[in-house]
Amino acid sequence: MNPFYIGVNRNTTPFPSPPADFDALALIEAGLARTPGIYWAEVEFFAPIADISLLIPKSFGELIPTENGTMFTCFIQKLGWFAGHIAGLGVPFVVHHPSQLRDELTIMLKRASEAIHHP
Repeated sequence: MNPFYIGVNRNTTPFPSPPADFDALALIEAGLARTPGIYWAEVEFFAPIADISLLIPKSFGELIPTENGTMFTCFIQKLGWFAGHIAGLGVPFVVHHPSQLRDELTIMLKRASEAIHHP
């Protein structure tokens, strides 16, 4: 018998067709958005969800309308990368969680200020 031979099972039934309204992309995006990370982040942007949804892919996390704009919740691995990402969107925001993200933003601001004032 060849150890690399994979037999064919002819007694299988085909997979059923998905429902007509099945959205494979939405399922994948939701799964990616819920992939656990080191930190759980909650950032509120002071802009409508329609505007923020153009800037942040669905696979990054969840967008929830708030009284002040849009709450963005997600898992993140690297605080520095995430701080740069949200600051670079050009939309006013406040960090609700984690406090380490506020610290990282402070460090970024200090680095930027030093770069601007460097002779």
